[in-house]
Amino acid sequence: MDSARLVTIKKMLGITGSYHDDLLLAYGTEVEQYLLDAGVKKPVLALPEVTGIFARGIADLWNYGAGAGQLSPYFMQRATQLAYKLTKSEEHELCHVSDKEINEMMGVSVPEEDEKHKLYHVSDEDINEMMGVKT
Repeated sequence: MDSARLVTIKKMLGITGSYHDDLLLAYGTEVEQYLLDAGVKKPVLALPEVTGIFARGIADLWNYGAGAGQLSPYFMQRATQLAYKLTKSEEHELCHVSDKEINEMMGVSVPEEDEKHKLYHVSDEDINEMMGVKT
């Protein structure tokens, strides 16, 4: 966790001064490692909009040394959401392909009335694999 994020977290938690900075940074590092181990990608953790989960995690762990050290249900739910969040480059690599287009690529003829026109998110790699193209 960097010092710029620390400033924002301190504001979110209503903490002034620098007395607790080392402790907050240590807890921030713990929260960051927890999220990485949970499958959140580093580029996602770098987004400014995830600062809130750092603040929540730090507040959950701090607990003024009472020993509870439990992460809140909100923290756990948000961590799960972030683990599934795509990075910008992953979003860019997706293309949108309908059932009809997949059937056409695969040479499958389906009567028009049977088409449900669902939209799938398929990566370039998946399309190459379906088409038998080796990259």
